[in-house]
Amino acid sequence: MIKKLNKHVIVTGIPRAGKTTLSMELSKYGYIHYRMDAIKRSICEIFGLDGHNWNDVSRIMSRMIKTMIEENKTDIVDLNEYYVIDTCHLLPKDIKLIPKDTIVVYLGYADISLEDKLKEIEKYDKDNYWTKTIDKESLRRMIKANIEYSKVIKEECLKYKIKYFDTSYNRDIVIKEIIDYIINSN
Repeated sequence: MIKKLNKHVIVTGIPRAGKTTLSMELSKYGYIHYRMDAIKRSICEIFGLDGHNWNDVSRIMSRMIKTMIEENKTDIVDLNEYYVIDTCHLLPKDIKLIPKDTIVVYLGYADISLEDKLKEIEKYDKDNYWTKTIDKESLRRMIKANIEYSKVIKEECLKYKIKYFDTSYNRDIVIKEIIDYIINSN
């Protein structure tokens, strides 16, 4: 029997860490899945923001998510309507804007080598993923930066008491652990 849901979930973290995979699995439990990537890109284009500047984007995204969750409380069509919000550009320091009755999990890959992560991407990413649309050297630089950034984010999550999960290895097993954590936190 699936446990009754009573909290929104934010799945955030580093690109290619498994956020969308996790969110799609959570949608099987009745969560409404919001993918924020296109919304973030639209906001950046409209307001002339650099989508790679996480500081600017994170503040805007956290305020928007806060508003979405608060509006949901006053405008619920179905009393069992809860979101899983899948977003990349949300910094741990900005999580404080998110309502306290929301479950937040951060995904990263601080413990994997560059070569292993590139092999994983090559093996699992589909042709329409952004990782397949850029040249190998650019991808290499980006993934190297994401590994280093995962280490920073991991420390920031500790500082702000946000649940961090490392998906460097055994990602499917870690995703099952995260689902158990979320379901048991409801």
